[in-house]
Amino acid sequence: MSMFKLPSGFCEQLKQYCGKFSWGSELDTRKIHWMAWMGLCEKKNQGSLGFKYLDAHNLALLAKQAWRLTTYQNSLIARIFKNNYYIISSFRKAQLGSNPSAIWKEILDAREVLLDDGRLRVGNGVEIEVFKDRSLPTSSAENHNPFISVSSLICASGSEWNRVVISELFSPEQARSIYATPLVNSSRQDRFIWCHIVVGCYSVKSGYYIAKDIMHRRKHFSAQNQYELIARDNNGLVLKVEAGKIDEVENTFHAQVIAALEALNFTRQ
Repeated sequence: MSMFKLPSGFCEQLKQYCGKFSWGSELDTRKIHWMAWMGLCEKKNQGSLGFKYLDAHNLALLAKQAWRLTTYQNSLIARIFKNNYYIISSFRKAQLGSNPSAIWKEILDAREVLLDDGRLRVGNGVEIEVFKDRSLPTSSAENHNPFISVSSLICASGSEWNRVVISELFSPEQARSIYATPLVNSSRQDRFIWCHIVVGCYSVKSGYYIAKDIMHRRKHFSAQNQYELIARDNNGLVLKVEAGKIDEVENTFHAQVIAALEALNFTRQ
C-alpha cells in the first residue's frame, strides 16, 4: 500500500469484509450492521472504533513517498525521478509527462496531500514564488509580476526584509504580516514543511485525514459530473432512460443547465 495504489474495487471489497467481520465472526450468515461504515471510521475520541477508509489510507502512505522525494532530494530514487520527469523543475511543480511509469502516476496523485497542507519555509527565497506558493500572507498578483520570487524581497545581507520593495508591492497590512515572518537563514535553501505537525515533518497519521477529505472531494466532484435522464409520456410510461458523464463542469448549476439542454434536445427528436 505504501508503493502502489490499490484498485477502488479491491478497497471496497475489503471494506465489506471488515464490515461483515465487525458485526459477527460467522461468514455464511447475514448480519445486522448497527452503524454505517462512515460512523465506524470516526475518531476514537468521538466514540467510534477508529476504522480507516482504505483508499484514503493508501493515498496517505503514497504521500510519504512524495514527502521523501521532496525532502531527500539527493537520494538515489529522487535523482532518478528528477532526471526522468522534472529535470529543470522541482517535485512540487513536476508534470505527469508523456510516458510516465505506474509508480510515478501514483506518487504524483498523492502529491496533492502534501500541497494541500504543506508550504515552503523561507530560506534564500529562490524557489518560492510570492503570489503562487503558500509561504507569505499575500493576495493575488493583480498588476504585479506573478512570477516574482521571495528572494527579491530580501536584502542583500539576507538578514532582513527589503522594506522599500515590499511597501511598493503590498498593502500596509500585508507588509506588516511579511515583516512578522522570520528569516531563518538566507544561506539555506527553501525547505518544504508539513503544517499539520509542529515539527514540520509529514506523518501518515496526520496525512490520512487530509487524504480522506481529498477522496471525499473527488467522489463528490465525480458524482456532480454524471447525469441521468428518464423520459415519460402523459401516462407515466417510460419512453427512454439515458445516463452519461458531463465533461468540463464548472459547478452544480452548470451541470443542471447542461442536463436541461439534453432533455430539451430529446423532446425535439
